Order: sequence, then C-alpha cells, then structure tokens
Amino acid sequence: MLHQRVRTDFPTEISPDFEALIEADRRFFRRFPHRTYRIRRMARCEVAHFEALNGRLAPMPADTAGFTVVKQIAPGVRLRVYTPGPADQDGSDLSDDFGAWLWQRSMEVQPHLASLEAGMRNAIARVGCRVLQ
Repeated sequence: MLHQRVRTDFPTEISPDFEALIEADRRFFRRFPHRTYRIRRMARCEVAHFEALNGRLAPMPADTAGFTVVKQIAPGVRLRVYTPGPADQDGSDLSDDFGAWLWQRSMEVQPHLASLEAGMRNAIARVGCRVLQ
C-alpha cells in the first residue's frame, strides 16, 4: 500500500494544482450525483504532496499504477486514499462497486481510515447535514 505512516503535521497551504484537482473532484460528483466514488490516476501534484508528507512512494506491484480513490461522505465532503490500481485503466471506466472494493482494501491495510471516516460521518450528522451511504 502507498501509505506507510500517518502524519499529523500537514501543510496549511496546498498548491494551485492540488486546488484544481479538488475542484475537478467536486465537479465530478456534481455531474454524477449517484456516484459515491471517483477513481482516477494519481496526479503529479498528489504524488508530490504524498511524498512531502510520507516520503517516497513505495514501488508499485507489477501491472499496477498509482490511483486516487475519492469517496464522497456527504455533499461537498470527501476523503481520498492513494492505492495501486490496474495499470491498463485510467479510472474513468471503473465502477462505483470497484471503487468500494478499492476503498475497503485500503481500510484493511490502513485501519485508521475507518475511524477517520466514522469521525467525519458523526461530525456531519451532528450538525444536521445529510450523510451519504
């Protein structure tokens, strides 16, 4: 898996390229409101961000490439994980079911993700916003 350790000293600013990527994810979920997951190849700015926080990416298994799985927790609230995915795909044709499988696989390798997601869901519900399944 790509994550090797958890850091809490995150930078307070992100690059304009990363901002544009966040905006592209937002537009994706607006265009496809029935989707819970967006699967895409990792962008260069994500690789740079990941490496700044965690060190160099681990080598990818054969026939895989770095992917980002974005999960929409509530409208406008998203989490992302970085994971190996099929090298012959760019993510655009991968289903929500495949996204759920990648997400679950990531949570098995990185158990802190489950508590992070649960905490976000609880916080959203406490303020009365709609939480997606």
